[in-house]
Amino acid sequence: TIKMIRQDAINYENSDYDRIHLIDSQSATLGMTILVQEAKKMIKEGKDVKTIINNLEELKKHIKIYASVNTLEYLSKGGRISKAVATIGDMASLKPVITISEGKVAMVGKAIGINKAISMICKKIDNQIDTNYPVYTVCTQGETNVNKLITKIQSQNIQINDTMQIGPTIGSHVGPEAFGIVYIEK
Repeated sequence: TIKMIRQDAINYENSDYDRIHLIDSQSATLGMTILVQEAKKMIKEGKDVKTIINNLEELKKHIKIYASVNTLEYLSKGGRISKAVATIGDMASLKPVITISEGKVAMVGKAIGINKAISMICKKIDNQIDTNYPVYTVCTQGETNVNKLITKIQSQNIQINDTMQIGPTIGSHVGPEAFGIVYIEK
C-alpha cells in the first residue's frame, strides 16, 4: 500500500498496517494529486512497490506551483503580513506571485494588477512544463482570475487538464479569487 500524507502528520501508533510506505509530497495537496495519479498509473502498469516509491520520490522534486492572490486582506487576517502592508498593497493593487517547490514557499515577484501577475506566471512557466504529466490550474472561490490565467496559458499552447478548487485551510489564508498553476517541470 502506498499512502500519501504530509510527513508532519505521521502517527505510527494508529497504523494497523506494516506495509505502508509514506511519501512526503513537499507541496500543497494539489501537487500531491499528481503524485497519486502517477502512483495509480504505475500500479496499473504492474510496477513493483520499490520502483513506484523511487519514481515518486524523484517526481516530487519536479512539482512546481505558481500562484497569486486577489487581495492581501486575508494574508493580513491570518497574520502573514501586517494590516498596514495589506492596506498599502491593496491600494497599489499589488499582487505577490509565489512558488511552492520542494516544500518551500517563496515569493518570486510582485505585480501591479491581476493581468501583470498572470503574465508573470506565464513567463515563469514558459517552456518549463513536462507535457508527459497533467497540468492543473487552481483557484479558491471565484473563477474570474483563474479563467484569465487559463486563457493566457492556452494561448501558449499549453493544455490544462482541469481546474481544482483550493481547500478551505489554504483558502482561508489567501481569500477568494486566488489562482495558480500546478505542473511537473522538465
